[in-house]
Amino acid sequence: RTHFLSVYFFSPAVLVGRRALADSMVEELNVDVPFDAEVFIGGLPHAASEEEIKALLEEVAPIVKLRMPPAHVSTGMKNKGYAFAAYHTAQDASAAIERYKNYEWRGCTIGVTASRPRNELFLGNLPKWLTPKDFETRLRAVTPGLISVELAMGKGFAFAAYESNGAAERALKQEIIMDGSKVTTRYREPKANESALDQVTIAWVSSLSPEGKPGLPDDMTEEELATLCSNHGAVQKVCITESKGARIAFVTFEDRASIEEALNNLNGADVRGYKVKMELSTSGLGKGK
Repeated sequence: RTHFLSVYFFSPAVLVGRRALADSMVEELNVDVPFDAEVFIGGLPHAASEEEIKALLEEVAPIVKLRMPPAHVSTGMKNKGYAFAAYHTAQDASAAIERYKNYEWRGCTIGVTASRPRNELFLGNLPKWLTPKDFETRLRAVTPGLISVELAMGKGFAFAAYESNGAAERALKQEIIMDGSKVTTRYREPKANESALDQVTIAWVSSLSPEGKPGLPDDMTEEELATLCSNHGAVQKVCITESKGARIAFVTFEDRASIEEALNNLNGADVRGYKVKMELSTSGLGKGK
């Protein structure tokens, strides 16, 4: 079972921006809002423009920014029927949620709900000898807005929580190098309960080439990977696939002891000049059936 050590520290209050700034300027100036001040707007009429939606929402209070995914030009629509908006305060967001509940606007019934927080990141490919204090210090130096970290001692991965969605997004885009290795980052998956996590027997496998290119070697076969993993645990099957242009694999082990042994011995190991990356595959955990 993986054990986590948690380190907590708190930063100053998050910054807020002026209402007149456009989205692009907000991002450039790194303006933050608390994640409980962000809302999701659904059921929008497809003909509504960004300016019209912003004007509607600001009948409650000024907004810091509005994100509205554009519809494909071939559809002739101005939006996909939904948007995300950030108010200055959680109180303003709550007022918008209350006002626009089943709200009739331009022939449509719209609704506003709290936006799901995305302020936690997964960080992989970490040096296994890192201590919680050292990891905290290094990460805090390059990613402002950090609230807490959970380091899996000796496992090469950790989780980090930030004070806002914006702070987490900037950390996600930040190149982080620790002891010469590039740290991999992605949003944290919905938290799985411990009993479910303890039952995972599927590993996600990739690697980094000597040039730093992600993905398994082009000529590596499923049989070769199965043999490699079988040296450390009983393997049921191996499936090599492709994700974002890189070859990755999912390896199913027979039991929990086998996958833990493989993780301990293969994650970070050098195979044919490639640095192996192996993690528990948590896809589907914590989600409803």
